Amino acid sequence: MARALLEWADATGWQRGGVMVYLLADGQYRFSETSVVQQVEQIVEESGFSDRLLLIVCAAHLEDQIRMLLAQFLIDDKLVEDMFERSSAAFMTSLAFSLGLIAKEWHDVLKGLSQLRNIFAHQPEMRSFDVLLESEPKAIQTLDAMKAWLRIGEESRHPREVVINAVLRLVPLLQFSIDHVAKPDRRVRLEPTILVDNMLVMGISRDIVKQMLEEDWVSLSNRE
Repeated sequence: MARALLEWADATGWQRGGVMVYLLADGQYRFSETSVVQQVEQIVEESGFSDRLLLIVCAAHLEDQIRMLLAQFLIDDKLVEDMFERSSAAFMTSLAFSLGLIAKEWHDVLKGLSQLRNIFAHQPEMRSFDVLLESEPKAIQTLDAMKAWLRIGEESRHPREVVINAVLRLVPLLQFSIDHVAKPDRRVRLEPTILVDNMLVMGISRDIVKQMLEEDWVSLSNRE
């Protein structure tokens, strides 16, 4: 992996910072610069203790990523801008899935977050997740589906944590599609089996990767 990371760093000019490492089913690696932790920390800070603001800010952030993904894939930037100026997040998410840019599981979680966001945004009486779960039984199903996708089981976990963890997982997955899938010449649907795993590497630099190769380190886990 280290050699592939160094080749990517040389090709992109990357020097240091957070890197998302993607392992593909064929054994190849792909890489993306990322600041996902800082992004989610900013989202949490902006929303404070408000569940309503948390959903609205999270949904807006993911919507921006979906818009970037579609803009990367489609050819005419001006047409894309006009097309999505008044388009809903649900429409753009469905379009991204229809174009094969996101996997079905990602689409379903994104749609679920969008639905929760709409409830909070358009119903003033929905002040918190507690109120939401008491009055909207479908919201429980949506959150349970997110838990299943996150593989955190059915144990009690506050919906706020479920949403934050879903965003933490979706942001790098969408970045993978932006950087490595959204090419005009690609017309193959993205299936979950294409991407085997991904992990975040923080506090690393090109010099460290080069040192790893010079010392013949086996993997990043060798560095203490």
